[in-house]
Amino acid sequence: MSSPEPEQGNVITSDEIEEACKRFITQAGGVKDKHHKKGAPEKSLPEIVPEFININVSGVVFKTRLATLNRFSDTLLGNSSDRMKFYDEKNGELFFDRHSPTFPAILYYYQSNGHVYKPPTVN
Repeated sequence: MSSPEPEQGNVITSDEIEEACKRFITQAGGVKDKHHKKGAPEKSLPEIVPEFININVSGVVFKTRLATLNRFSDTLLGNSSDRMKFYDEKNGELFFDRHSPTFPAILYYYQSNGHVYKPPTVN
C-alpha cells in the first residue's frame, strides 16, 4: 500500500513521528493485547526469511519488504527481535491492536527513508 506524498504544511519532525509511533505501539502500563505478553519467550522468523511481511493493524493489513523496515534498526519495526514480539504465528503476520488510519504515516516513514508527514486523519 503506497502512502500519499506529504502536503505542504503537513510535515512533522522525526521526533514527533517517533513519539506517535511509541503512542501507537504502547499505552500507559505497556502493551495489553493477546498477541504480546511481557516475559513471553522470544519468537523468530522461520529459517527461510521471507522478502515481504504483512502487518495487521486492527484488521487492516499492510504489506512491505523486510528490507524497508530494516533501514531503521533502532525502531520497533526496524529491529527484528523487537518486532517478533508481535508476530502472530497462526496468521503469519505482525499484529498490532492500534489505530489503523494512523499507520500509513508510520509506514511512509520507512518507505521514504525517514521523511515524515501528518496524515489528515490525525489531529
